[in-house]
Amino acid sequence: MIETPEIRFLPFAEFPGDPTALCELVYETLPHFYELFPGSHREKLAMILAQLRAPRTELSLTQVAVIDGELAGFVTAFPGDELGQRQFSGAAVALGLLAAGDRGAYLSALREHGRKYPPMPPNTLYIARLGVATAFRATGLSGRLMRLAYDSFAHVGRYTGYIDKENIRSQRFSERLGLMPSILPESAGHYLYVKGIPELRPTEGRAQELS
Repeated sequence: MIETPEIRFLPFAEFPGDPTALCELVYETLPHFYELFPGSHREKLAMILAQLRAPRTELSLTQVAVIDGELAGFVTAFPGDELGQRQFSGAAVALGLLAAGDRGAYLSALREHGRKYPPMPPNTLYIARLGVATAFRATGLSGRLMRLAYDSFAHVGRYTGYIDKENIRSQRFSERLGLMPSILPESAGHYLYVKGIPELRPTEGRAQELS
C-alpha cells in the first residue's frame, strides 16, 4: 500500500526550511512584476524575504505547504479591503532596502503597475499569490492551497484574484474551482476572477474559450 505523504500548512514564521527557496518560488509567481524594479536578482530575493517577515505586508500572511520536510507550495490571501494598506507597508519595506538612487525608479514602477488594477470589490477575499514547487505540480496541491485560503476566511464567502490573460493554466484552474472572470477594460493585461460577487457580471464565453 502506497502511503499518501502528509501535507503540513504552516505560517511563514513557522516554516522550518530554507527561506531562500520560498523567496525564489514567490518570485516565480510574478517575475514580470519583480523585473520592473531596480536591483539584482539577489537583492530582489532579499526584498521578498523582508516583506515576508514584516507585519501587514501583502506577503506577511503567507501560508506554506510542506511535504516530507520539503517546500511544496504557498498561498497568500487576505481581505480585499486590506490591499492598499498592505501594499503601502510592503513598499515601505522595499524602500528601506534600496539605495537612495533607486527609490525613485522603484516608486515609478510601482505606480505604473498599480494603474493596471482597479480597486478590490468590498467584502471579498483577495488571493494575492499562489505557487507550487515544480516537484509537486499536477498533484492537486494548488486546489488544496486555494481551499486553505477559503477556509481561513470562510466568513467572507466572496473571492477575487487577478490572473494575467496569458496565464491560461491558472485561468482553467480557477474556473474548475468555480471562479469566473469579470469584465475589465480590453486594455487590461489580466482578468479579475471572482466567485460569489453578483454585481460583477462574468464575461460570456470564457469557459468555452478555455475548454
